[in-house]
Amino acid sequence: MLRTPIWRWRRAALIALFLTAMVARPLGPLAAPTADAQAIQGPLAVDDLGPDWVLAREDVIAPPEGPALYMAAFERPPDRGLNGQGPIIVTLRVDVLPDAPPADAVDQNMAAFLAAAPPPGQVRMSEEPTVGAGALWYNFDADLSNLVPDAGASGLVYGVIFTAGNSVVNMTTLGFADHLALSDIEPIARVLASRLPGFHLG
Repeated sequence: MLRTPIWRWRRAALIALFLTAMVARPLGPLAAPTADAQAIQGPLAVDDLGPDWVLAREDVIAPPEGPALYMAAFERPPDRGLNGQGPIIVTLRVDVLPDAPPADAVDQNMAAFLAAAPPPGQVRMSEEPTVGAGALWYNFDADLSNLVPDAGASGLVYGVIFTAGNSVVNMTTLGFADHLALSDIEPIARVLASRLPGFHLG
């Protein structure tokens, strides 16, 4: 039986790890001012994910000029991922640039992400399915024993980096390997791709 305070703390640690890894900025320096996240309508909402999801964290950095950064983390109880399908954590990092992203923006972000949080094993990558522009999908194994000690289930990280409008997005999901597939992640990525061309901060 899951003990809520323990798995909440451990999920918070995992969320912090992913968001920290996603902070590496390959697209240039970022100014210090931070906007009020409550005043921002993010490109993904709890309702897009389902009734058992919550917005666990949201951070916005929107300087007057230059690139802006939006980060968010959504979570749901681990037992939903064990007894059903799909992720238990979804994190977003959206770089909003003053101009169109450079041609190598996806490659830059992938390199920065993997350097900041190197996976324990092989990273599997694919350019399909097409979402936004230049989509690069990735997945690698994850250890969830600290999150759900008695589950006896291996974990999986599944994500995608792509550009849409002036934004570069890295959406990372975490779930149980037997209950997380590309078909669970693709619809979320398509929602993001449809909303990002008009997304702005500040």
